[in-house]
Amino acid sequence: MSTCYEKQGTLYRGILSKTELGHDCLSLTFEFLSHMHNITDVEEAEKLGLGGHSFCRNPDNDIKPWCYIRQNNRTSWDYCKLSPCPMYGE
Repeated sequence: MSTCYEKQGTLYRGILSKTELGHDCLSLTFEFLSHMHNITDVEEAEKLGLGGHSFCRNPDNDIKPWCYIRQNNRTSWDYCKLSPCPMYGE
């Protein structure tokens, strides 16, 4: 299991599903992705490492992997509890 990410984590494909604030990540169903990201093709989602799981990902080239969470009865997001891999850390 990968517990770190390289660069910004756009290629992170580990199975971590916990955020920095301790929330569990929401499942990334295709219906959820099409609504939240306007992704209309299952293959497009798969290329981004999305769909059918609740693992942390970085499909939008943010600063590190993140996921959607449920907070105060609303869908929100948080960065995942991951660190850069040692060779990519500062």
